[in-house]
Amino acid sequence: MTGILLFAVIGLWLWVCTAITRALMRRLPTWWHSGIGLLVWIALLVLPVGDEIVGGFQFRALCERNAVFHVGVGNPNGRTTRYSSSPLNEAVPGTAIPIYHTGDVYTDVQSGEIVVRSDLFVAEGGVFIRALGIAERNAPITIGRPYCSPEDVRGERVHRTLKFSVIN
Repeated sequence: MTGILLFAVIGLWLWVCTAITRALMRRLPTWWHSGIGLLVWIALLVLPVGDEIVGGFQFRALCERNAVFHVGVGNPNGRTTRYSSSPLNEAVPGTAIPIYHTGDVYTDVQSGEIVVRSDLFVAEGGVFIRALGIAERNAPITIGRPYCSPEDVRGERVHRTLKFSVIN
């Protein structure tokens, strides 16, 4: 049912973009119609997801810069650690769409040193998808995968790879 609603909204938006473009083109000289009309129509077409397009660039830049894991000790092999999340779903300021940050930290139980730290980022959709309310998680429709974290950091594989144990 939500798919039908989405197709109806897209069809309605295509009609609105065409109607607005035609109304604007009537006011311009004839020789402007072909080039300017197409540019106006495309600009109107992407307007509802413009914040997601900008937010997608911001999200990918955050992921490239920060979604890495940091080994905080020289040799994590054989250490006993405790897992914690800090911060937990903290909003990243200054982004076009809501992006949340969670830090995963493995701390040595005996010394208190950080053994491994990583960052996870999750993006939500823009104003358009949130206004429609058709997605449970409000996932963006223009960004492929709405989350990023270092490979193998979440779950058991990191501590198996680096040979440290986790108690919680």
